[in-house]
Amino acid sequence: MSRPAPGTMLMWAAGLVIATAVVVGILATGSPRQQRLFRLDAVRTSHLASLQHAVQSFHERQGRLPSSLAEVDAQPGIGLELLDPGDHPPYRYSALDADRFELCAVFDTDTAARPRHLPPDDGWAHGIGEQCFALDARPHGRRADDSAMIDAD
Repeated sequence: MSRPAPGTMLMWAAGLVIATAVVVGILATGSPRQQRLFRLDAVRTSHLASLQHAVQSFHERQGRLPSSLAEVDAQPGIGLELLDPGDHPPYRYSALDADRFELCAVFDTDTAARPRHLPPDDGWAHGIGEQCFALDARPHGRRADDSAMIDAD
């Protein structure tokens, strides 16, 4: 039996190093599908933050909470993202009382499992599935209570 040529062994070794690097990269950052789900959830939290600001501005100007997100979106100069960027139902809004409201969205990932190299969701911690956030419409109001997230399941 003959020994393989040094060039052949080098080619196999390089291939093994490349394959190992690909596997380690996927394990460290998640699969492309998982990365897409994290990105979609980041867009969802960005939309929720915009909706929160718009509802708070409406409350400040009108002295009341809107009856729906469509009422806020109908204001001049407003262009809100009311639809989920993926295939989930549209965002949900409901007034809880005169100054508190709730925004809900369906998420594909859990922020606790979010890879460290991705930017944080800016306080919109969520699990998988429908999550609702109780918010305050008054100035400087962020969360309506300490248990900001309500699992809607």
